[in-house]
Amino acid sequence: MHKFSVLVVLVLAISLSVIACTPVVPTTSVPDDSASPTAELPLTPGEPVAEPEPKPDLAPLATKEAKEEEPASPKSADYVTVLMYHHLAPQPDPKHYGLIIDPEEFAAHMAYLKEHDYYTPTLQELADFVQNNAALPPRSVVITFDDGYESNYTYAFPILQQHGLRGVIFPIGQEIRLAGAAPGWHSYLTDIQMQEMQASGVIEFGSHTYAMHGSYQGSPFLQVAALEQIVTDLQEGEELFAALGLPQSIAIAYPFGKYGVQALEAFQAVG
Repeated sequence: MHKFSVLVVLVLAISLSVIACTPVVPTTSVPDDSASPTAELPLTPGEPVAEPEPKPDLAPLATKEAKEEEPASPKSADYVTVLMYHHLAPQPDPKHYGLIIDPEEFAAHMAYLKEHDYYTPTLQELADFVQNNAALPPRSVVITFDDGYESNYTYAFPILQQHGLRGVIFPIGQEIRLAGAAPGWHSYLTDIQMQEMQASGVIEFGSHTYAMHGSYQGSPFLQVAALEQIVTDLQEGEELFAALGLPQSIAIAYPFGKYGVQALEAFQAVG
């Protein structure tokens, strides 16, 4: 089973120390005639004085040759930006506008990323960047969707396909298994939709917990639940992915962005 990579997928700004190594190119030393001792020669009045022939400056040529022999290494990203979305709906309800975006606005976001040559890495590429200092293109961005709403399939999926971009969906496991719609809210992804998106290579899936997207006495479950409860929840999520024929997740998006020490211990235990 793959090890969970604890990637904080809400706000991600990863700073790396980049050491720019510029090769020192030796330049050809040209003697300075003015510093050399010369004998005084008698001049005939009216005889023109011969101008010294200019010495060629070989430094630019040496620098050019060195650059051709040692091409510069491609620049790597210092950090990776994460864009987090939830639900997409035409003319979204203003009461929920913080979690809902109009598909046309989302399409404009993706068109901008494509036009400006942004790269959307896979979760494995992101894990290698975080854990192993692997290189990523300077303009790298991870496009994520929390909760697993059906609108991710209806709207986001074809828009990402159109622009040649990739995305990651972090579904709530029990909502997928129930395959129902919350009263007065939104329907969630079906197993067939998830399988189609995974097979396309455009979408991959992470964990948003199986049934811990909630709170107890005002505190998110991942902050107050016992270690055994969180381990069980993660295992149920793995069973769901296995039943759907999906690869096991290597990343988790913490509900509400909150977690406790016991949650980190659970991730290590399951991994």
